[in-house]
Amino acid sequence: MLTLEQVHAASLALLPDLEKYHAYIQYKQACKGMVRYGLPFRVYLDYLKRPHKQLDDITRYIEINPLYPQAGFKIDEVKTVCFEDFTEPHYTASGALSFDESQYTYEDLSPELQKEIQNDIDPVLIWKLYDKSWEYYFAHFLKGYDFKAFTEFDFYGLQGQQSQSDIQLLQNIYRRLQQDYDRNPNNYMNEEPTISASEYIQYQAEPFYICIDRNKAQERDSLIDKHKQGYKYTDDEFTLVYGYDRNENFNYIGREV
Repeated sequence: MLTLEQVHAASLALLPDLEKYHAYIQYKQACKGMVRYGLPFRVYLDYLKRPHKQLDDITRYIEINPLYPQAGFKIDEVKTVCFEDFTEPHYTASGALSFDESQYTYEDLSPELQKEIQNDIDPVLIWKLYDKSWEYYFAHFLKGYDFKAFTEFDFYGLQGQQSQSDIQLLQNIYRRLQQDYDRNPNNYMNEEPTISASEYIQYQAEPFYICIDRNKAQERDSLIDKHKQGYKYTDDEFTLVYGYDRNENFNYIGREV
């Protein structure tokens, strides 16, 4: 049985092997699938592993995010945080502290910041986990899976946390939804939503923006407030706020530029 402590120990052992470490990062993301999106670990992991999809040079598929099927959070409207605002540090394959923002999620933030951000998210959510609106937007991801054979690990990515009766209940819930989707596909969203590439780069999946230090975070928030009152960004200020320059020479969001 895998416990959270064993999973963490395994991650440290994998650090020297970059390929295995990236697989572990995907594993950690997939473990959040049930809590965030109602998608079992196995389903969400398959989704994360698939090649990044785009229709053509100007159209992208919207990736799963907390506001799905909306594109996500506008970069210039999210809360600015720093690495010290997270309760769990992350490390690179060499063992150094990681500044890769993709490893830092909402669940890693301090409880105080989580509450602040959730208060901002709630008014704009268009679905609630496991209600009819959630079924409408997420049922199509369940196609092709044999939920009758799903184990606790397939649902959560961990073992030894749930009773067998709980797992059987989940099997029945997902099988019923899958069967209804197969019988009545027109009652559900059947195609993944799309967005233009020019709009896509204005959004991000997480409801926060990471700056390396507190001064940069405060500077970014101040610039956004000024911009809302009509102030025009300089090129450097634009890059700080959006994470890429005006010529679309991308920088990772959160990297000091």
